[in-house]
Amino acid sequence: MPFLCLRFLSDARSVDSTWSLAAEWLIREDNGDVRGQGVTDHRGMADLLDPSQTWLLEPDNVLVLVPHDLVLEMNINVPGRNTSQIRRALPYALEEFTTTDIEDLHIATDAIIAGQSVRAQLVERDMMQGWIDALRALKIELGWMLVDTELLEVEEGFTTVLIDGAGALLRTPTEAAAVDRSNLIVGLSGIGSPHIRIINGALQPIEEAELAASAIEYVDTGESSLEYLAGRWRAGRGINLLQGEFARVRKYSASAMLWPRVAMVAVVWIALAWVLMVAEGWWASKQSNSLQAEAQALFSTWFPDAGTVRNPKRALSERLGQSSNSEGPDFTSLTAALAAALVQTASIRSLEFEQQSGELRIEVVVQNHTEVESLRTRLTSAGLSAELLNATQEENSIRASLVLREAT
Repeated sequence: MPFLCLRFLSDARSVDSTWSLAAEWLIREDNGDVRGQGVTDHRGMADLLDPSQTWLLEPDNVLVLVPHDLVLEMNINVPGRNTSQIRRALPYALEEFTTTDIEDLHIATDAIIAGQSVRAQLVERDMMQGWIDALRALKIELGWMLVDTELLEVEEGFTTVLIDGAGALLRTPTEAAAVDRSNLIVGLSGIGSPHIRIINGALQPIEEAELAASAIEYVDTGESSLEYLAGRWRAGRGINLLQGEFARVRKYSASAMLWPRVAMVAVVWIALAWVLMVAEGWWASKQSNSLQAEAQALFSTWFPDAGTVRNPKRALSERLGQSSNSEGPDFTSLTAALAAALVQTASIRSLEFEQQSGELRIEVVVQNHTEVESLRTRLTSAGLSAELLNATQEENSIRASLVLREAT
């Protein structure tokens, strides 16, 4: 299908039943050829795009780029033992670096890993909403919105520079910036990278002299800046600003929609098994009361001096000089806690219970790593130890193996 790439040049404002918005645009055909590109406003986009073109309704066919100078980007260390704690603490950690109320900013992050710094990008929430509403007015479904510097090449020891008209985009493994062409040498000198790769442009001899400590490499692709950036994009690359409240509503295929139903059936079966086991336990309890009375009477006959005992089996073991083993958690209590902790989007692949160790091994399929952490938190709140053995990515889901046991 064709591919549309837009790079905003302004914010979006509603004006007289239309929108004020400027953007660069590029449309690329299936074979990679560029159908056309240029700069236009919202009305020009409406003339350019035919709403009847169904490919515009597929989010993966549309990439939107946001200029770096409209975004605040930083790497920050956030305390927390797991992803959930770090995510909750992140707004408070970022607040001291912003001049705008944190409630008015949308926060998007790269993958959050405990013990590592978090790369975050902040943009005004009203600006995000304006862009999204303006494009929806054109019947465009958004799936990917990235800062333009996210698509520059990243290589250890290198600073990548894309000459972009009267400005330039810069990227290192840890930093990104957009600068005026006149301030480029100042920016590069401040970074002090041993290698500089300049794309689609060249420095003046006097500028090269100021960067004598760096090895300079020139690359000419013969493309426009937007064409170069669009050509480097692959789905899933970079921080997608469409997170949280702005995350796209995914359209699930028939097979994907089957998983929640399977998960629901699994939960129902687990609950039914639990109810049946409880009923069986109630009936067994009634039988046990009768047998308990008989055992106590028999024990009193054997040991008249012992009086009434509550546990004839344990008392008999002690009389015989034997020790009794404590019993661990049973299948019923573990599966009952599991059923209560599961959400409707989860599905059970397998269950395996070891009576001797009192461990329940499960294999569960969830949508993402956040749901794995949430499941472990709920199980821990239920008084269980939930050990994560592994978590494997499978297309659009995560397959996690856990071991449940009583908390020590």
